[in-house]
Amino acid sequence: MAKNFKKKKEEDELIKRFEEYQKNKANHFFELENFDYIISHYQDNGKYSQALSAVNMAFDQYPFSIELLIVKSQVLSNLEKYDEALELLEKAETYHPSDG
Repeated sequence: MAKNFKKKKEEDELIKRFEEYQKNKANHFFELENFDYIISHYQDNGKYSQALSAVNMAFDQYPFSIELLIVKSQVLSNLEKYDEALELLEKAETYHPSDG
């Protein structure tokens, strides 16, 4: 139980650090797995605009991530921006056409 509490505290701190980064436009590097958590956190809480903001910031640091293309398409679908979501999926498919 203490382990779960520690993990929750670390996750809360990550979200807080990200929101400070967003607010202050400070220079900060996040690992891709941290962005995954941040984006999922906002999606799980129905905060799709914040999830989109987080995925866009992730693209600034990881501009060639196919995983982020797919995640962004999911976020756009949640925002009912289906055409944009489909465009991103088609773009991701051009990177790995045999995965379709």
